[in-house]
Amino acid sequence: MKKTRNLKFLVPALLAALVLAFAGCDNGSSVEEENDTPVATETPKEAEPEAEDKKEEEAAAEEEEPAAEEEEVETRVAFNEPLTIEFTEDGNLLIMNPLATLKYSKNGGDLTSVTITNEADKQAEIQVAKNDKFCFYAVTTNYEISQEEDIEYCMMIKSDVSCYVYGNIMSLVSLNEKTGEWNPNATELKEGAFAALFFDNAYMENHPSKPLYLPATSLAKYCYAFMFRSCEKIKNSPELPAMTLAEGCYTNMFNSCYSLTAAPKLPANNLEERCYMSMFEDCKSLTKAPVLNATKLAEGCYGYMFEDCTTLTSAPDLPATELVSNCYIGMFKKCTELTTSPVLKAKKLEMACYYNLFSGCTKLNKITCLATDISGDICLENWVENIAETGTFIKAADMTGWPTGSNGIPTGWTTQDAE
Repeated sequence: MKKTRNLKFLVPALLAALVLAFAGCDNGSSVEEENDTPVATETPKEAEPEAEDKKEEEAAAEEEEPAAEEEEVETRVAFNEPLTIEFTEDGNLLIMNPLATLKYSKNGGDLTSVTITNEADKQAEIQVAKNDKFCFYAVTTNYEISQEEDIEYCMMIKSDVSCYVYGNIMSLVSLNEKTGEWNPNATELKEGAFAALFFDNAYMENHPSKPLYLPATSLAKYCYAFMFRSCEKIKNSPELPAMTLAEGCYTNMFNSCYSLTAAPKLPANNLEERCYMSMFEDCKSLTKAPVLNATKLAEGCYGYMFEDCTTLTSAPDLPATELVSNCYIGMFKKCTELTTSPVLKAKKLEMACYYNLFSGCTKLNKITCLATDISGDICLENWVENIAETGTFIKAADMTGWPTGSNGIPTGWTTQDAE
């Protein structure tokens, strides 16, 4: 089976409706402060030692409380900032395929419409100075994407100098044009909403103190596909709180983010087709995988998810006992620091489910696979090609039909029955 380098395999044509919305930097929602109501208490005439201690503890707690409230307010203010690009050098802001209604506010000024300056490349180029801050807002649009090459028609925000990205991405999808306000608490996305938005932005970095927020809890097809692909300086992922996934929603999201050191939590339990396809592929600084609790899988859901993560030292637990076609295809391919496989609990293997799973994991020397039915078409094709020459293979005690070699139990390995 040949691996497709773009959307990997079997990626159907998708209609991406990027719904982007715009307002000014001064349109962030306000933070309401709670009023504390004092509580009257009686003071005993003669306080016992325990009572004295309790009063001291309560006083200390009261002293700490304002600091906690302050921190919470700061967090909300950051959350209520629109999507912002802040420049640390003089240079140029580049916007490929800007939406016809795309607007920005520079340094808190009035809204300005984006004008294409290079018709041939459908690109707007805006000169920027060090410390300039651009806030972005937009209205609806539609994209049709069926392969990676189609993302060249999506809107992309780039720069040719170093810059920070932060604020709430929902300023691009929630503007009310009549009121000029946007909704930082919006939770739903349209198809392809932010596909390739920062694609190949080699100069973009995380702000040292202000996060980038992707707060949507209900996703749509390919909404974050290729969003940060090849953003070489991005070190920290935004939080991804969504519990409702969609086809291809995170595919290639951080592919080739060479500096990414930590993966976000992925709390969803029910997956959709290709939802995590190549999500962290080629993230060469990623040392730890996120917890993967899902037990209901979908076609290609984890395909090539960690391929070429050359510093990943341990694999996440894979609790699913029922597989689907292509579900783990190439998931850990070329993870050269991986030494132990997760326990592969499924009894019946499906088409291409383990295809290329550990291929190129040159240090892998322990595999536990409890399968008893390996009849799925190409389910084990090249799954242990080019791994450690010696190791231990733990299998189900009642399974006697394992082949040997790159499509079965590695040649030269010791076999053990699982307890």
